Amino acid sequence: MSELVLHIGAPFITYQQYAAMSGLSLNKIQDLAREGRLPIMPKAKATETPLINMVALTKQASQLAEQAGY
Repeated sequence: MSELVLHIGAPFITYQQYAAMSGLSLNKIQDLAREGRLPIMPKAKATETPLINMVALTKQASQLAEQAGY
């Protein structure tokens, strides 16, 4: 069995950064986060900038890849 090594540039990134990386629109990113399809860091205050949890997202992607037999 081969080992997959991933590098995550930052554990948390803004919606704007994720939109630039993924090629998805900012509106689509916001929709996905609102639907719970993108993991975000819990906010202590409503005024805080929402951040996407890249560690959780990478783990989720790894699990889906394993299930698909990759």
